[in-house]
Amino acid sequence: MQNFRVRLTLINELVTLRFIDEAKNILLLGPSGVGKTHIAISLGYKATTERIKTKFITTSDLLLQLENADTANKLNDYLKRAIYPNKLLIIDEFGYIKFNEKNIELIHFVLSNGIEVALEISSIEEAVLAENLGAKFLIIENQKLANKVQRIAEHYLFDSKILVLINNPHEIEEIAKLRIDGAILKNHIVH
Repeated sequence: MQNFRVRLTLINELVTLRFIDEAKNILLLGPSGVGKTHIAISLGYKATTERIKTKFITTSDLLLQLENADTANKLNDYLKRAIYPNKLLIIDEFGYIKFNEKNIELIHFVLSNGIEVALEISSIEEAVLAENLGAKFLIIENQKLANKVQRIAEHYLFDSKILVLINNPHEIEEIAKLRIDGAILKNHIVH
């Protein structure tokens, strides 16, 4: 297994909590068991000791609460009560949302309220739509499609980053040669 290390200088910078005042998003990436949640909880604790209103929630719980509030026609109330008052929102277990017609309204709502997501796409049309919706990352399982979408993204200056799902870390070299933005190991995705 690959050795993942967190740079102490980066942790020291995060502990200053300047990213909160600068309204910057922090995304902790890595395989299961390397301490992403521990770091997130520690930053949340540090923020609360400095009287910064903080909320910690899993991605699945957040989406479920958003969907329930929307179904009850209380979405704005939920946001005003549970999301907006927080200066620091920690969303744990950030996986990805499957892009399809059924959840497009939820995706649009989440993105229009400043919650960054990754969308799994399976066609060029979905890639263009996801980019226009404002998805931060486009996750593609097929390397050939990822290569096509990457070329389109470069030509049309997509803001979304293109990520291809891979089975083996040895595939990263091939992804780099294709100039695809990045790769995710399939076995590190939590559904």
